[in-house]
Amino acid sequence: MSYSFERSIIIHAMPEQVYDNLLDVASHKKWGEMTEMELLYEGPVKVGSRWRSVGVMGKDVMRDECTIVALERPHLFQFHSVSQNSSMGTVGMTFTYRLEKVTEGTRVTISRGFVPDEMPNKMMRFLLQVRVVRLIDIFTTAKIIDRGLARLREYVEQAQK
Repeated sequence: MSYSFERSIIIHAMPEQVYDNLLDVASHKKWGEMTEMELLYEGPVKVGSRWRSVGVMGKDVMRDECTIVALERPHLFQFHSVSQNSSMGTVGMTFTYRLEKVTEGTRVTISRGFVPDEMPNKMMRFLLQVRVVRLIDIFTTAKIIDRGLARLREYVEQAQK
């Protein structure tokens, strides 16, 4: 059983501009929830580029090891994250940003998905199976993701001026 959660926002910019900002992985710290970031690659971002980040989600400190798994300019930016935190243990997640040209600019849809088989924490797998994680996402994670998307929009739109 896999599970995915998604949110969207319209950014008043061309898809190529939004995509270029997503490719600038170091800039994610400016609009995301990270407090620390360490790039583990040199040169341009490509499939296989890696980084580490630390951030806070609710009361948990999240320590992530991330790897780019798919890039399709200017429509798709996807990375896999192995996250460590005190309440969930180790969790493997994939974050996918899909960019779609719309009249107003670009619709950015982010989805976060994980597969229970990638989780050693049995309680987390159980919570996924009984759909408790969906409720947590609706009432908590959605606010965090929406805040990040709004900051991404502000960051991209400010860069155009």
